[in-house]
Amino acid sequence: MTELSFLVIYCSDLESNVKFYKELGLDFVIEKHGKGPTHYASTFSNSTVMELYPSTNGMITNTTIGLVVSRSFFGENDKIPKKLKDPDGRLVMIYPDN
Repeated sequence: MTELSFLVIYCSDLESNVKFYKELGLDFVIEKHGKGPTHYASTFSNSTVMELYPSTNGMITNTTIGLVVSRSFFGENDKIPKKLKDPDGRLVMIYPDN
């Protein structure tokens, strides 16, 4: 069986992205491995880790991210999935938890 272990997202504005994802309910810890940059890591309930790293060469990760979040993020008439943009312009699609 194959499972996703971790996902690294490179950010042009690390702190703004951390704030954005924290507002969606992710909890982050600060990490630093050896001589690598300080970054943030959040572990999901299935043990998958999402890490936010500072972009050191102007490269940002351009991907779509899907998250299951608290129903409190949804209004009565919101479409599902709700489509958001993070501070670097990545599409973040959120779905309500059960």
